[in-house]
Amino acid sequence: MQKTCGSTRPLYHFPVLQELIDEVQRERRDVENWLPVTSSRNARWWYSAFHNVTAMVGAGVLSLPSAMAYLTWYKLPCKLMHVLC
Repeated sequence: MQKTCGSTRPLYHFPVLQELIDEVQRERRDVENWLPVTSSRNARWWYSAFHNVTAMVGAGVLSLPSAMAYLTWYKLPCKLMHVLC
């Protein structure tokens, strides 16, 4: 509803559309109340830096076995072990 000079009139003339708009606004309000983005967070720059480094290193470490299997790098250590033993 939109207020104009003390009176209240619907934003649109279609009640179904107005109900849909109200529902979307209500959901948006719920999300904003659930996760408020304010200046009260206590993060420092090194927390962000540490998180970024661990995310990149973690992704790299988890992808190494797949990369080695795809590039057939696992055959070289096996051949070396066979030759040495």
